[in-house]
Amino acid sequence: FQSIGGGNHWSLLLVVLSCSKKGLEGRKLAVDQMLHFDSHGRCNATAAEAVGAKIYQALSLHNNDTATPPNMTVTLTHCSTPQQNNGHDCGIFALGAAEALSESSLWQSERITTQDMENAL
Repeated sequence: FQSIGGGNHWSLLLVVLSCSKKGLEGRKLAVDQMLHFDSHGRCNATAAEAVGAKIYQALSLHNNDTATPPNMTVTLTHCSTPQQNNGHDCGIFALGAAEALSESSLWQSERITTQDMENAL
């Protein structure tokens, strides 16, 4: 397995989608938010943006949206997250962030904020 960018640092990209009816063909998906949680500053910022662009491309194909340019610029929010103090705990930090962000109480409101997510960590 080769990671995007060739590195071996783990971070978490949370993609919040919205879903709406699109006639009889199915549902249209849209990205509400893309939030990046990196325990080593912005070490994976470029990789997160590359993955975000691929997600936009996949959604454009899913939605049969020919108006969306294939090289669409991704708007990512880099969120504050606990920082590791060594070069090998990034996986544990990414899993811890995923666990904290999966708490059902966080998702009870109509619209959660970046601050809500950062507070969950």
